Amino acid sequence: MDAEVSTKSEQQLKAIVVREAHEWSRKPIEVLRQELKEAIGYERDGDEGWLQFEVLLLEDEANYVHVGVSVDDGSAQWARTPMSTSFLVFSDGRVDI
Repeated sequence: MDAEVSTKSEQQLKAIVVREAHEWSRKPIEVLRQELKEAIGYERDGDEGWLQFEVLLLEDEANYVHVGVSVDDGSAQWARTPMSTSFLVFSDGRVDI
């Protein structure tokens, strides 16, 4: 991460985390179960600056999974309490985001 940290607004981070959740929600339920056996953390440094993401399986039920996605920009404000959202993917393919 760069020494210079840019704090994003709540609105900016909300748009980023929702977009990331949409990307993850496109995956089939079995792929999510397999990929999220353990929480996944990754960083991205691009047009929106440096971002850190975490994706984890909140619930794994017979007919759905509940997935949480969070993001922070490395600033003190968002590192302590990342912007988060979640979604459900059902075994019949429905998605609730």
